[in-house]
Amino acid sequence: MKAVGYKNGKKVLTETQKTTGKPENIKLSLDKENVLKGNVFVVTVEVTDKNNLHAATANDEITFSVKGGKILGVGNGDPTSLEKDQFHDTISLVQITNFQEQKLEKAILPNELPNYQENDWKTAFKDRDYKNQAASYIYKGEFDLKTNASSNNVSFFYKKIGTEVLVFVNGNKVRPSAEDSQKYILDSSILKEGKNTIHIAATPLQKIKEWDVMNTDPGIIQIITPSEPWKRKLFNGYAQIIIQKDENAVEVILSASAKGLRAGILKN
Repeated sequence: MKAVGYKNGKKVLTETQKTTGKPENIKLSLDKENVLKGNVFVVTVEVTDKNNLHAATANDEITFSVKGGKILGVGNGDPTSLEKDQFHDTISLVQITNFQEQKLEKAILPNELPNYQENDWKTAFKDRDYKNQAASYIYKGEFDLKTNASSNNVSFFYKKIGTEVLVFVNGNKVRPSAEDSQKYILDSSILKEGKNTIHIAATPLQKIKEWDVMNTDPGIIQIITPSEPWKRKLFNGYAQIIIQKDENAVEVILSASAKGLRAGILKN
């Protein structure tokens, strides 16, 4: 279809629209009219046929990845769309419950977790006589995991309840991370869906002054669930994505893919 515009009998405009073939390619182009502040820019996403003609009826879901920068948001201009505009990791915190203790006779902490008499457990720190503490204590608590996906990042953030400390989860000794001595990264291989048990062996803190308030909170379990890949469904064959270039990056490489389409790559 060809449309021709005239003004005072003189041809001033011609517009041609051609019937497109099936969608085949993802095309990425920098939207120079929408360059935002600093290193933030907008990329237009579209699908074309084998002749590089825009496929206006394409509604494929496009998945994105980026190197040298980060994605700030995606959109497609569809006023009825309920899709996510942003994809972020989710962080949840799980409390340690039913925290109990037993006294140990030696200050040397166990490298392996022995079996303890169930009848000897009592509520941790209850009626503690800080002037006559045991040489060391073994504490036991529980925490629940709704899932134990290998993709989750689970950590125990320890709050100081002793001077020397060893941590065991489901009977397995866990070492603190090299970057943070109070952070214990828990591998999914030692965890289980549902109830998990944590033991903390520790030599006690001592009060320096009579009115000192001693911490009785062992810490918290943190679960980071990675986000889904950034993605957006096309509307009238188009979508847009906002990218922020890393401060020290030489270039940003944006990749876009979808089932049945040739992937698109943009370097900027």
